[in-house]
Amino acid sequence: MEATLIFAIVGVILVGIIIALIAYTVVIRTTRINPKSCPATGGDFAVQPTKSGTSLKTCGSSGTSPCVFNQQNSLEAAITTCNGVPGCSAFTYYPAGKAMHIIDSSQPLVTATGVDTYIRQIPVIFE
Repeated sequence: MEATLIFAIVGVILVGIIIALIAYTVVIRTTRINPKSCPATGGDFAVQPTKSGTSLKTCGSSGTSPCVFNQQNSLEAAITTCNGVPGCSAFTYYPAGKAMHIIDSSQPLVTATGVDTYIRQIPVIFE
């Protein structure tokens, strides 16, 4: 009877060790993102400060020109422009130059001074 009790205790300890190892492995393999690297949201767009991207080249009469819009006197004007262009899911805004570029949201962003990237958070249905 003592041998059975010892085996039961050893079995419980081994099961506990196995569960602890599995939990530890799951925690180690979990990718964690620093909250400081998450985009800040404020309305329809999230902001990636000091980031820029690759301009889309689907504008103009031929549909092959870069999607660059000058005379954007405010961020609100840039948002209105983006909302008026079908497929605009992200854009950069240059407040000093009063220009915006609609960018390819599938391409990686790069660090750029004086530029912020705005990424659409809420889908828009274009009619």
